[in-house]
Amino acid sequence: MDRVTTKKLIKSNLKNVVKPEELHEKIAAEAFLIAEKHDFQGDPVADWLVAESKLGEQLTLNA
Repeated sequence: MDRVTTKKLIKSNLKNVVKPEELHEKIAAEAFLIAEKHDFQGDPVADWLVAESKLGEQLTLNA
């Protein structure tokens, strides 16, 4: 692989990197939506874990 191709590959892979702050915000937003569906009567930690799992799957599929 030549240098130009390598640089393009690295650049395209960097676009897929999610910053920790962004990931935290996305998980929080998803956990809120999950909690809202059951009128905030469930376990917030469980909601967070479900949100993490859901977003993790999405990130894996988009990689």
